[in-house]
Amino acid sequence: MAVPTNVRTQFGRRLRQLRRQCDLTLEELAERAKVSGKFVQSIETGRQSPTIDTVDKLARGLNVALHELLVTDERSPAALRARARELISEASDIEIGRIVRVLEAMLH
Repeated sequence: MAVPTNVRTQFGRRLRQLRRQCDLTLEELAERAKVSGKFVQSIETGRQSPTIDTVDKLARGLNVALHELLVTDERSPAALRARARELISEASDIEIGRIVRVLEAMLH
């Protein structure tokens, strides 16, 4: 079964984010994780999916807990917009009016 592209892309972005936070190059992380730099790059760009063993190696190479690689940034603008849409779709007609007034006050 193929992994959806968006999951690969999200994982790759998270890997790149953590690698940069650790101030590591692709090659440095690859060396620490005992994988190739080209493979790390292909994971970061979402072209390839790592096995769970490779995810573990990458976590060890970054010196982070395994779950840290699997946590996406729920505060990203896209995630926040999606959550706002979800909340608005569940709001009553009265609540929609309140939401609009609050947004107008905040943005104008």
